[in-house]
Amino acid sequence: QNSNKTREELVYILKSVNESTNNKIKSFKVDHIYIIIILLIFLLLIIATKKYVKIKKNYFICIVATLLIIDYIRIDLEIIHPNNHIPNHDIVKQSIELDKYLEPDEAINYLLKDETNFRLLDMVNASNPNRWSAFNLQSVNGYHPAKLSSYNNMLNMISNKGGAYPYGLIQALNIKYILHSQKGNIPNFNLIDKSFKHLATNIRNQEYIDIYIYENKNVLDRIFIINNVELVDSDQIIIDKITNQSFDPISLSYINKNYLSQSQIEEFNYLENSSNSYVNLVSWETDKIIFETNFDKPQLVCLSEVYYPGWILKDENIDIVNINSFLRGAIFPEGKKKYIMEFNPTDIDFGLLISRITYVILLCLLIYGFYKRKYV
Repeated sequence: QNSNKTREELVYILKSVNESTNNKIKSFKVDHIYIIIILLIFLLLIIATKKYVKIKKNYFICIVATLLIIDYIRIDLEIIHPNNHIPNHDIVKQSIELDKYLEPDEAINYLLKDETNFRLLDMVNASNPNRWSAFNLQSVNGYHPAKLSSYNNMLNMISNKGGAYPYGLIQALNIKYILHSQKGNIPNFNLIDKSFKHLATNIRNQEYIDIYIYENKNVLDRIFIINNVELVDSDQIIIDKITNQSFDPISLSYINKNYLSQSQIEEFNYLENSSNSYVNLVSWETDKIIFETNFDKPQLVCLSEVYYPGWILKDENIDIVNINSFLRGAIFPEGKKKYIMEFNPTDIDFGLLISRITYVILLCLLIYGFYKRKYV
C-alpha cells in the first residue's frame, strides 16, 4: 500500500524472492557435492596409499594439488563467466540493459545542470539508489546497503515514524531536490512544471516512467552556522529530536555531552550567536573540504557530512565533534581564516607500517634461505 504496487507487480516480486531462494539452495547443493567428491577422493588416496599401493610422497602431493587446482578453476570460471553460476545466470543483465542503466535519462540530465553541492531524495527508486553514483549525483539514501550505524539509525527512525522527512532534517541533509512519481504539493518545495522520463530500476524490465522533480525553495548550504546548541545525554534522544517536525538545525541543534571533555562542555556553554559572521564553502572533495570563515566571536559550524573518526582540521588544534548524532562540526575562533578539513585516519598509516615491516621480514627470510642453501 505504501509503495502503490499493483497486484501483478507484488506477485512478480514474491515469485522472484521464491526463485532466488531456490537458486541459492541449488547452488549450495552443487558446491556440497563437489566438496564431498573431493573429500572422498582424498580418503580413497589415503586408504590406497596405506593398504594397497605405495604412492610416493611427491606423486601424492601432485594429485592433491591437481584436485585443488581443478576446484579453483571451477570457481574462477564462474566469476569470469557469471552465466555459469547458478544464482547469477538468472540476474545477470545483458550488455544492452547495462548500457541502458548507465545512460542518463531526462531527470538525470536536468539534475546534472545544477553545479552546486546538493543531495537529492529519491522517492521513486528508494530501494535501489546505486544508479545515482554513476553520474556523481549524491542521494540521501546512499549508494551502499551497509551504512554507518549513526546514519542508519537516523534513517530507521524516519522509517519508524512513517517515512516522512521533516523539513529541518531535509535542510540539515542539504536536500535540494525530491523525486516523486506523483504530482502534487510538497511544503517548502517548488514543483518543476513538467514531467521527466526516468528509468525506474526497481520496476520489472527497467521501464521508463514519468516522474516529477520538486526543488527546495530555500535549501541550506552544505556548511552552516548553528545559533544554539543543546547538550543531551544520549544519541537516541537526539535522533528522536531531529526526526521531529519542529527540528530546525540552525536555530537549535544537539550534541551528546558524553562524547565531550569538561573543557569542551564549558566552551559550548559560553557560545554566543553573532549576526555579523559567515562561513563559505570553497571546495568539496570526498576526502578534503576547504572553507573560509569570518567571525567576530567564536561560532559553532556544522558540515552536512557524516561524522567519522579520522577527519582532522589540518594545522589546527580544533576538535571535530559529532552534531545531531551523525553530522560533523567544530567551534571556530573569531577572525577571518581559511580551513582545510581532510580525512587522515591513523589506522591506514599503522597498517602501512605493518605491511612494510612484513615485506622487510619476508625479504630477509628469502635472502637467508638462499644463503643457507648455497653455502651451508
